[in-house]
Amino acid sequence: MSVPPFPRGRLCQPEYTLVITCFFDDSGQEGQADHRHVVLAGYIGNHDSWWLFQQRWEHLLMVHGIPEIHMKNWLSTAAAKGWSTVKRNTVLLDFIEVINGCRLIGLGAAVDANVWRNLPEARRKKFGDAQEFCFQRIVRRTIDRLEQVESREDISLIFDQDFTIAGRRLNLFKHIYKGDSRVRNRVAQVSFANSRAFSQLQAADILAWHTRRQLYAQEKHEPELASWKALFTKMPFVALDYEGEFWNKEMMEANFTAVEKELAANGRIAIQGVSSPKKKKK
Repeated sequence: MSVPPFPRGRLCQPEYTLVITCFFDDSGQEGQADHRHVVLAGYIGNHDSWWLFQQRWEHLLMVHGIPEIHMKNWLSTAAAKGWSTVKRNTVLLDFIEVINGCRLIGLGAAVDANVWRNLPEARRKKFGDAQEFCFQRIVRRTIDRLEQVESREDISLIFDQDFTIAGRRLNLFKHIYKGDSRVRNRVAQVSFANSRAFSQLQAADILAWHTRRQLYAQEKHEPELASWKALFTKMPFVALDYEGEFWNKEMMEANFTAVEKELAANGRIAIQGVSSPKKKKK
């Protein structure tokens, strides 16, 4: 007796494709005067990592009876469920454990928005607003990271579906694509998606929100959140300074002149490699 094939659902493992998929989300906006930092962050993963992630993540959503995680609304989501502070934090740590367990690679780019708002007009015209700058840096760093391990797979970049910046971001990518051969050769897709349909963007939201919260805590000399510490338990880097970038005043002063020379020399839009500013001795 023949056995009918198992029906394929959204959690069934799809066929292999030679693409590294990256999901990124924003936290903070330059146009919001009370937002001190602007962050774009997310995760890189291969086929196996994302397939495992999606199964575990969607199971947790069902277990906890919530449609998605969005840090901006996390307090109200928990309140609607009647959760205590301890329960709310425990649930969040459950999801962070999924991120760490799937061995995803985190990348982030952050800008001191107060410094950016006060840049000379000429530089703001060259680099765009803080969100556009972070986008350029993330494209650059994603390619750099994969080339470190001599990965030859195509890259798919998926961003949260924010219509206020999606159009500008797509136009910017068009210029980057024309000016940078590495982008043309490696990036197979740039798209925007709804985080309810793509739970990977919920993980990116958690990282972006916590990165911005941590930068604020460092500035105010406040203690780290337990969830921030948990995020980096198994990450391949120790702090944002190593795998990500925080463009504060010192970072801008150390790199902007070199970047502008590169732009003048060959007209490339994609921003080149940078060096971290030397730390002052205490």
